[in-house]
Amino acid sequence: MLYSGKGDPCMAGQKGCDSGILFGIAPDENGEYKKDNFGKLCDDGFTAKAAHLTCAKFGYNNGKAVPATNFLSLKKLGMFPYGATGVRCGYNATSVDDCSYTPYSMAKMPCMPGEEVALSCSNDAWVFKMMESKAKAKSISGSDAKRVKFTCNYHAAKYGEEVNQKKNMWSAAMLVSKSSQSGQWAAEMKWKRSKWAGVIQQAPSTDDACLVCVAGIQDSYAYTWGIVDDYCFDRSDFTEKQFWEIIEKVMKMNISIDGLL
Repeated sequence: MLYSGKGDPCMAGQKGCDSGILFGIAPDENGEYKKDNFGKLCDDGFTAKAAHLTCAKFGYNNGKAVPATNFLSLKKLGMFPYGATGVRCGYNATSVDDCSYTPYSMAKMPCMPGEEVALSCSNDAWVFKMMESKAKAKSISGSDAKRVKFTCNYHAAKYGEEVNQKKNMWSAAMLVSKSSQSGQWAAEMKWKRSKWAGVIQQAPSTDDACLVCVAGIQDSYAYTWGIVDDYCFDRSDFTEKQFWEIIEKVMKMNISIDGLL
């Protein structure tokens, strides 16, 4: 359930239950779990994916973790016991029910007031896509690989208002292999002169590799991607659906570039 700090807590599936401090079933003084005994969730291990899956349980498309002090003061937060910590949502998790947690009584480290999980869930309407891209490859002496400079331009808006890309977005490059039908993160991109730019050192040949730009909204599960046509293999026998499946798989693996994703 979610508690906004006012009135009664709301339960998953209840209309309008979209934000607040997250409570779950906690053990009572005898160590037994009962449906009428609730405890807070510590934010140790709670990722953006966990927030997204939890908000999906409440019936929303998107969600993010927010400070618990948005709803209650530290003094009032300290009045409620913790029930669980160490949430883990693995690669195959498609629902919050697939995630695991550690009972707070077994926690190795204590959680203090202010470390509670709190959520803001929504069905925000994003207009978010890659508009154009280009790449310039130079051969590396003594190697079959190339050094690739590339730029990607995105358009991001929320309810018609433009998004500050430098402040609210991240962007990175992924290399998709045709032979293995797999993908891997290749370079972080930086915001330069109103576009995202990056460099891949020793990028593989375009006979097998295809460069893909991926970008997302900070603190959100929303992201977009686009193929860089200037650096890509012959796609006559490789569909965009195959690209999408590979990118989705890599995204779900929570592989990061310098902690960005």
